Amino acid sequence: MLELNKTNFGTTTSKGVVIVDAWAPWCVQCKGMERVIDAIATELSGKATIGKINIADDMEFASTLGITSLPAFLIFKDGKKVDQRQGMLSKKIFSDWVSAYA
Repeated sequence: MLELNKTNFGTTTSKGVVIVDAWAPWCVQCKGMERVIDAIATELSGKATIGKINIADDMEFASTLGITSLPAFLIFKDGKKVDQRQGMLSKKIFSDWVSAYA
């Protein structure tokens, strides 16, 4: 999975579909979503890029993305944020959600 940060975020999200997993090391629910994200990454291989951004590294940047709680998931298509969800999601709900864009 691609590690995102303020430096590579714009370039990475500028083309195609990119699912962003916003997380922090202290977020228990974020750790709980890791298996779901890994499974989705396998399902969407070649259709979408999945990247992780540790918001603890730059809370101000996280705020500019509209992240107010964790875990948070954002979908970018050709550089524009097209959707966002927060909280725990089942694999089916997450898969159905991202498949609508990929």
